[in-house]
Amino acid sequence: MDDKLIKNAILDSDFAFRLGSIKFAPILEQVIPTLIETLVIHEYVFSKEILYPQLVRQQLKTLINSKKAVLVNRETILNSCPERLITYDNTQKLLRDYMKGTRRNGKNWGEILSLSYAKVMRIPYILSDESELQEVVDSVLNLGDEEVSNPDDIKVLRISDFIKLMRASGNFKRNFAKATWAASGLPTYTFDTELWPKPID
Repeated sequence: MDDKLIKNAILDSDFAFRLGSIKFAPILEQVIPTLIETLVIHEYVFSKEILYPQLVRQQLKTLINSKKAVLVNRETILNSCPERLITYDNTQKLLRDYMKGTRRNGKNWGEILSLSYAKVMRIPYILSDESELQEVVDSVLNLGDEEVSNPDDIKVLRISDFIKLMRASGNFKRNFAKATWAASGLPTYTFDTELWPKPID
């Protein structure tokens, strides 16, 4: 029986930078495979956005080489589900029109490609710490609402959600999760009060 909490999720570069740059442990390489069965990375994000630091890139290479992560692009859709290509292209246009200031191969482009791929290939999660990305996804891509969810909706998993997954898995000690949270530059008060309160003796 598979003990992963999530079958697959696509990676945004900001999430990779924040967790992958932590020096006390290779968080991307060690933690992600215990929580996510397959990490999906759009080739543009890997080849154009995550060029350095080497600490981040090497962890992703290790995941790819061990088949715990997979690189995808437009050709992936063409080869597996060619009928979805028009939806992929149209989704990019919708997101470009909504996300002001977007430039092809520039600002927001990695997010747009990743979200478009996730939408057409029905990947339910994107790992990103962009605070406003869920609002974008809900406005442009998701069909459900607060009362009725849709199985094809995409949820943005931020660092806080990642910590909750670590806790739910039962595979990590609280001190390790707290160190991960603090090393990513986030306040320990939030960890102690909202994410993983210390047990009362």
